[in-house]
Amino acid sequence: SIPSQVMNDPNFRRMYYVRYADDFVIGVIGSKKDAEHISRQVRNFITTSLGLEVNEAKTRIRHISEGVNFLGYEIRQADAKKLLKQKMQGRHALRRSTTGIVQLFVPDNIAAKFCHQKKYGCYENVKAVHRSSLQNLSEAEIVLTF
Repeated sequence: SIPSQVMNDPNFRRMYYVRYADDFVIGVIGSKKDAEHISRQVRNFITTSLGLEVNEAKTRIRHISEGVNFLGYEIRQADAKKLLKQKMQGRHALRRSTTGIVQLFVPDNIAAKFCHQKKYGCYENVKAVHRSSLQNLSEAEIVLTF
């Protein structure tokens, strides 16, 4: 079998990509220069080999700390400001958590809209709504409502 990674190759670049229909996002672990080079290669492949057009409005290079909107979700680096108290070699030390972890977030406006549509309550104030219409239903019917 052929290995999927050849890390001792000087031209090897770590990348992650996700594709859904005609939308895709490529995460390049490297410099901006590397990302620009890969972007040119992908653009060239799409136009010459596939005969398709690239949507310039949706095509851009961004740092992960800025976040990327993809299919209604936001992909960004987790906030690394939380400090953990950790005991190391008999001494206590503070350590940042979630440094560099890329996570998927649901934008607040989409979560608020979902809560409003399902009548869960007020998302902005984190207040649930009493739903008296569910009061006399069986447990199974209540669970199926959600």
